[in-house]
Amino acid sequence: MDLVIRDKNIELLQLQIQDRKKLLLEKYKTINKIAQENEFLGDVANDYERYYNYIVEQKKQQIIAYENLIAYLGNLILNTALTNSSIENAKNQQKEILNKINYIKREINEIIYK
Repeated sequence: MDLVIRDKNIELLQLQIQDRKKLLLEKYKTINKIAQENEFLGDVANDYERYYNYIVEQKKQQIIAYENLIAYLGNLILNTALTNSSIENAKNQQKEILNKINYIKREINEIIYK
């Protein structure tokens, strides 16, 4: 029962994080539009832009780290004597990591192209 509550709390936190990211992105766009009309908001717009560039860079670093994990698991499967269940487990982990990479790429696209 505790795991169900914990999972629901994690899911709720993830939804809240997504909502905040969307809110920041909307504010960023709004400030960029207003900054074109008001020179004093240029610094604020630049701050938002630096923040988004930082977030994109962080996400790219996450992708690189995940790709390294996939390569490591691949080498582990090929170069060590693993049991069938261990091989299956490693392949499942690779699939999970690929799903995470795809999710991060979608997040990057949302930041860059929205």
